[in-house]
Amino acid sequence: MNEIIAKLELGCALLLLILAWKAGSKAAHLSQGGSVERLNRKTRKMLFWSLYVTLPACAMIVVMFSSLPSLEPVLWEERVLLHIPLVAAPLLAVLLLAVPRLWILWRETGLSTGAPLPSYIFQQAAHPSVIVPFQMTALGAVTVFYFTLASPAPLSITKAIVPIVVWFFVSAGLWIIYERRWKQAAKPDTKAVPSSV
Repeated sequence: MNEIIAKLELGCALLLLILAWKAGSKAAHLSQGGSVERLNRKTRKMLFWSLYVTLPACAMIVVMFSSLPSLEPVLWEERVLLHIPLVAAPLLAVLLLAVPRLWILWRETGLSTGAPLPSYIFQQAAHPSVIVPFQMTALGAVTVFYFTLASPAPLSITKAIVPIVVWFFVSAGLWIIYERRWKQAAKPDTKAVPSSV
């Protein structure tokens, strides 16, 4: 039973990694050129990608919670304290940070007509909260994948801390990079911001 649960979790983690990284890549290129109509289409697609990322993340959380009664206490602690937060925290970032901004951006671009792209809309498309939550989700999936393969059970801080610290600092580094891009996009006469990640 535990082997089946581990395989299900690994499958969900792999699917989440692929979908979240693809969504993060698309979000990173959202602000690159094009007309308002094109940005509107791309933003609508990003809203669908948010749903695609949410489904395997929710499936993973359900699998982990449903496995708790059949697990040994040692594995139970690992799932609750490591796996679930690494999936749930980035998922909340997607739902609370990225999706509302994408929704507003989609509505604003739907109301705007013609080119060039208004600077305030361009600035919204380059905001780190549109991009980083997806990449945090992919990194969280990689970390869960690692913990599933190299379980730190019995749970100890020394075994668990390094992957979590790496996940945190890489996510923070991505936020800093995209915040710089966003500030660059906010400057007057900025036409396009190249993707550096």
